[in-house]
Amino acid sequence: MLIRLETNKSTISFWLLAFFLVTLSVGVGISALFQNSLQIPENIGHRLLFKSSDFENIKKIILQNQLGTFHLKRNYETGKWDISHPRHLPANPKTVQNIINSLSNITIFKIFRLDKINTSHYSLDNPTTVITLVENDNDEQKIKFGLINPVDNSTYITHSSHNDIYHIKTLDNPVETYVLADFIDSKIFSLPSQEISKINIYRGIRKNNFLNLTISKSNNVWHGKNNRKLSEKKINNFFNKLTSLKSHIILDKTSERLEKNLNKYLKNPLYTVEIEDTNNSKTTYIVTSVINSLPEVKIEKRQNFMIKASNRKFPYILNKDFLNLFAQKQRGLL
Repeated sequence: MLIRLETNKSTISFWLLAFFLVTLSVGVGISALFQNSLQIPENIGHRLLFKSSDFENIKKIILQNQLGTFHLKRNYETGKWDISHPRHLPANPKTVQNIINSLSNITIFKIFRLDKINTSHYSLDNPTTVITLVENDNDEQKIKFGLINPVDNSTYITHSSHNDIYHIKTLDNPVETYVLADFIDSKIFSLPSQEISKINIYRGIRKNNFLNLTISKSNNVWHGKNNRKLSEKKINNFFNKLTSLKSHIILDKTSERLEKNLNKYLKNPLYTVEIEDTNNSKTTYIVTSVINSLPEVKIEKRQNFMIKASNRKFPYILNKDFLNLFAQKQRGLL
């Protein structure tokens, strides 16, 4: 009986193994048939999806992921990008450039047939991210990102103008995780330090003409008041501190009551800063005294001050520790 039982178990195991192998072979065959991979011909190698010129006429970028929908619009007057949805704020130029660079570097490894089965198989019917590029003539290019394979760090995409699914390396920047904070430019001074040609800092309002500090560049040498030569190392250090200032609150939504309080501080500033760039374009910054409190804004009393730039729509709030930067004296730059 024991020998017979073992014989029966061996027979059953054999047929189960045979059935499994047949099923696996059929499954692989069906999968390969449905995916219908169209390998790129060897003579063209890996192919870029975009040309660099494809981004020259883009006026709007819409990025939609599982965390929200974000609209970026090119401002042709300033040459910069702004957020137009869900808020109206200056866009972080680094984030915008990261998106463009990531798209321009997309390299196609394999091509698959665009059909319902492959679309579902690679999760392109429920994409992780959709990026829409709107051109000046309102033509649109829509790129959908599907399944992410963590094993080989790849993903699958479609392009609205193409009838294929592309297997590519995942983007260098994880656009599927971007949130609103990634798009906001919280820097106060958007001008790079190397493009600054002149700075004037006045005590109080500009018309009183109480000049606290003046710095200007002539023949690659920095000078202060009475044409005194300044230390380039100290000037660069001062500019780096100035251009790295970031706000922790942007007052883009205000009530009538809050607006009155803001105007009270902005009309009587502690400092007025004028910065001129190498193209002789001037930007003015109103720097307030320490703020006691603001209605509807949760900030600590007398721990913050405000800056309003002439090229920005909304005022920024900063910690009072940075206020001393505007009290810089010439003797500290010699």
